Amino acid sequence: MPRMARLAVALALLCVATGAAAAPELARSALLSVHGVAAPGGLALTVQGALDRPPAVSAVAARLGSREIQATQRADGSWWLPLGAAPAARLELVVTHDGIRELLTAQAPATTAADQPAGAAGPVARRKQLLWWVLNIAIVAIAALVISRRVG
Repeated sequence: MPRMARLAVALALLCVATGAAAAPELARSALLSVHGVAAPGGLALTVQGALDRPPAVSAVAARLGSREIQATQRADGSWWLPLGAAPAARLELVVTHDGIRELLTAQAPATTAADQPAGAAGPVARRKQLLWWVLNIAIVAIAALVISRRVG
């Protein structure tokens, strides 16, 4: 195996080995699935389509006990659900997408009180994100180099 191909395979394996675990699935319907991660002060939700194209989500709301909570969309496309300090409990999610309102039931993980404003990333999270960008760019550059050598 050529040296560059071995390097590309090694980097791909490194990405898989060091990759963060995907957010656990909280709820699923025939059209979408909702994944979420507990963070200080609430839940970070990601809505994914079950079909080939991603859903056009326009609103996410929730009911935790008798409390109604409106989620806010973040710049990366995820949704922030401010729960404050809440024990693990049944969570009813209302997801509005593609002109449809779906009611999904989930088991919300326990959250702790927020030490910082919702959506504010700490220096460790920013460094980790920057590292992922650099790693992704390096993999694409190596793949382009390997492909160009095979073609040429």
